[in-house]
Amino acid sequence: MRSASTAANVAAAGANGRPEGQLEGHGATGMATQQHNTNAAEVHEDEEPRTGTLTVTVPTAEVSTASIGGTGLVAPGLVLLGFKPLSCLRPHHCLRPAVFLRPDERAAEGSTRTFIAVWRAMLAEGRFALCRYRRANSPPQLVALMPQDEGVDAYGIQTDPPGIHMIFLPYMDDVRYPETATGIPPQQPSDQQLAAAGALVAALNLEAEEPLDLTRVKNPWLQRHYQVLEALALSEPLPTWSALDDDTTRPRRELFQSAEAAEAIEAFRQAFPQQAAGGGAGRAAKRKADGEPGPAAVIKAQKAEAVADAYSAIDWEGLYRSNGLAKLTKDDLTLYLRRHQLKVTGKKDDLVQRVREHLAQHAGE
Repeated sequence: MRSASTAANVAAAGANGRPEGQLEGHGATGMATQQHNTNAAEVHEDEEPRTGTLTVTVPTAEVSTASIGGTGLVAPGLVLLGFKPLSCLRPHHCLRPAVFLRPDERAAEGSTRTFIAVWRAMLAEGRFALCRYRRANSPPQLVALMPQDEGVDAYGIQTDPPGIHMIFLPYMDDVRYPETATGIPPQQPSDQQLAAAGALVAALNLEAEEPLDLTRVKNPWLQRHYQVLEALALSEPLPTWSALDDDTTRPRRELFQSAEAAEAIEAFRQAFPQQAAGGGAGRAAKRKADGEPGPAAVIKAQKAEAVADAYSAIDWEGLYRSNGLAKLTKDDLTLYLRRHQLKVTGKKDDLVQRVREHLAQHAGE
């Protein structure tokens, strides 16, 4: 297993004083050492396997990526693998948002001519470029360079810029088949369910009255951040923020509250009844009809019964009339709140106010 260019040497953990995974280069010999943790490795016929750190020595040129013209296995940048028809790309091939590429003449002279020539050729042939892409300190990825032609509207105004989209593709190891993994055959919807789904899609049409331009939806949290920064910079009071009015990502109330949408939503709900976890379809409805308490209510009732004796030892009405609730400890106040199944979190002042309000509502009972 040993040679002049590569060798696997097993040593005791920490014997060489280097942490696991450290890459050490040897300029004098042109070699590099990569360490990996291993339980046992056979290093020689007459040696016993030992537990420790596996040191693999390889030529520096095989792991160095400092030089584009070197012999590094994975050099940073784009490497062209070939061209394929655009029909081979599928929507599920896009792992994350694509990157839009444009030539940069300042970084590489002549790149614009090359870019335009390849871009026009791919558009004419209906093909995309399959490449390997790697950034510094990141693993290589397969990417598809898909050309985009310039788009203009009826007034000659550009709507789509010309260029190339770099789409990040999955490896074979990234593809999953959850349907076959579970062993459960997929269920097909009935005609009634398909009709209910179609009515729901038609009723919640965002283009019906006021078309929604996806490029003009503002990030509500970023806009709020700017409002707070502006107020602080100008020493002005913070503006109020309403989630219903200022959050542009919320559903349109007028759309969902329309008669057509309400009818479609109810029909969809009836066509696809919810299955209760661990039970049949009618379990949740039966519990509500019979008035049976849920698990959370049962736990609250048990905690309320557990503090009954300690609760009875305190004259709550007398303390309320004499304004003596504030003299109680936080644990005492928690007794009252647990006994009446009220919220027990918050500071002591919050608990006092909560107890006072409850006693005021139930005075004389």
